[in-house]
Amino acid sequence: SGSYRQFYYREDGLRIQHTIDPSTGRPVNHGVLSVTVIGPNTMTTDAWSTSFMVMGHEEAIRRANEMPDLDCYIIYEDDAHKRHEVWSDGFMKYVQ
Repeated sequence: SGSYRQFYYREDGLRIQHTIDPSTGRPVNHGVLSVTVIGPNTMTTDAWSTSFMVMGHEEAIRRANEMPDLDCYIIYEDDAHKRHEVWSDGFMKYVQ
């Protein structure tokens, strides 16, 4: 899942993306740009990647680390628009 292509900035500088937070009915307003999830099947990974987009990188990594059959990699932007990368504990086994 990603928000790095479908977004715009409001006049006040707030980044508006297409992922909607179901608890508010409004676009999420944190800096997650991309979520990659590796898991047991595509239905599970698609659902979790969107969920991780909504919950933000800190909560997403915490949750992914609690699930032994799921790993994730997240790119996010801080308030100064600097990009960062984080990954679950098991993700690096997929990187060569």
